[in-house]
Amino acid sequence: MAYSLSGAVGASKKPPKPANKKKDVELVQLMLLANGYPVEITGSVDSGTASCITAFQRKGGKRKDPDGVIQPGDATWKAGLPKLTRRAKELESFEAYEIVENGKTKRITVQDYVRLEEDTRTRIIARAKSMSFDANRIDELIREMHRAADGSEGYVNAFVSLGIRLSQNIEIPSSSAALDARAAADLIVAYADRSKPDWAKVNAQHKKTVDLLNKAKKEWAAYEKKFVSGAESGLMGATITREVSFGVLEVLATGYLVTTRGMPLAQANAMAAAGCEALKTGAGEVGEYAANDTFDPKGSARKIIGNTAIAGAAALVGGKLGGPVLKKIAGAVGEQFARRVSARAANYAWPFIEKVIDSQVGQTLIENATKETIKLFQKPISEGKAPSEQDIVNAAIAALTGSIFKCAPVKAFEGFDANWPKKALFELSDSYARPSVKAIRLQMVKHFPNDAVEALISKGGKDIINEVSTKLLETATTLGMQAAYGNATGGETKEADFTKRAAAAVASDAKLGRTFETAVLEEAEKRLKKATKGR
Repeated sequence: MAYSLSGAVGASKKPPKPANKKKDVELVQLMLLANGYPVEITGSVDSGTASCITAFQRKGGKRKDPDGVIQPGDATWKAGLPKLTRRAKELESFEAYEIVENGKTKRITVQDYVRLEEDTRTRIIARAKSMSFDANRIDELIREMHRAADGSEGYVNAFVSLGIRLSQNIEIPSSSAALDARAAADLIVAYADRSKPDWAKVNAQHKKTVDLLNKAKKEWAAYEKKFVSGAESGLMGATITREVSFGVLEVLATGYLVTTRGMPLAQANAMAAAGCEALKTGAGEVGEYAANDTFDPKGSARKIIGNTAIAGAAALVGGKLGGPVLKKIAGAVGEQFARRVSARAANYAWPFIEKVIDSQVGQTLIENATKETIKLFQKPISEGKAPSEQDIVNAAIAALTGSIFKCAPVKAFEGFDANWPKKALFELSDSYARPSVKAIRLQMVKHFPNDAVEALISKGGKDIINEVSTKLLETATTLGMQAAYGNATGGETKEADFTKRAAAAVASDAKLGRTFETAVLEEAEKRLKKATKGR
């Protein structure tokens, strides 16, 4: 493909004035870039472009009297054309990728390929995290069974567990398959979350993880089936105490809610415990009626209804995570949190609170809030005053607010919000100081004496870097904040978790780097002109 100009390009003020058509300017900037001159493709002749044209005329075009203007087909244009043509061919060979879709090979643009790869990465990482969660859930259930068996949850439960296992000739499965599946799933994330993933490796790891997770699920399902069967026969035929019966029922109900409803373990346990407490109260009152001639039916009914309502409160607050109740709670707490942080961080406050609530830390806080909420309603319920859903939501918000604002992820969020602007200034100047000083030496020596350039760098280089850093501080602060909060998981425990992401975003942003360097060169040129005036 031939490249040619339709008109002159440059910054000369002598007539005739260059036309500087946008397409021509962009083509000249591309030519300069291909020949090693650091210009930005803007379509307009700025000071950086003008300086580079003059420098190229002197060096590449070998002109002793450069006028800063490139004419169509002149010696300067012809000198820069070979590298422009070669660079264009290199880019052309990489402008598309071949992919196979439904058995057919087709070519797509680089942008489409990158977008497709990013979508694939997102889906695979989400699936891997889901499998890691499933594996962790099975591990927790197995650990719960081991705790019951070794007496950590009382010797009565240990006795019941032993009796059921002996009657069915079963052993509690090992957590090894679940732990292997979780580790394998985490490895998928590590493989996929790279700039250039090895997709064959990712796919092989995904298959391995699915096999391990299926093995863990199969082992747990086989054990659970035999254990439930043994528990049912034991509860029906054996003479065990009421406490033991409800203890076993609570374990089974917890397992059922986790495995069939996908409920987090802490919430499933809270819901099962509250429900069993209500059932236990009812059974106790029936026993009192059978043994006591002075039994009070109204008082007994009030007690049963009261405890059942408390169980309902536990289910509402602790059992419907992801539903409208949690949305109300997360929204209200998020709004309060948004008022505690800076205006910059406010937009990220609500989504972050939702992520915290979905995390392990948040689940524990929800469990505690559930218990506190139930306590608040014990007295009014015993008096026959059942709470409304809004009463429960308000109470849960009150119980959550104090604890969630003190938890590590939220503290880390607030710490980063308070300290990032001054850290951003340091990161900005630290990341771009050295390349900018190098650019001053490379570019300014073409137009000014070497001793003047070196004097500027030694005496005023630091001032220039600080001045430009201050001008671009708002841009760097926003850029870092977007990276830190936009990629937050809710599991961050230290301010450094946010700072690391923010600093990396500032240090690696190509556009910010070019803007910084251009501003430094413009300031350096202004100061050198002033310093060398009259020489």
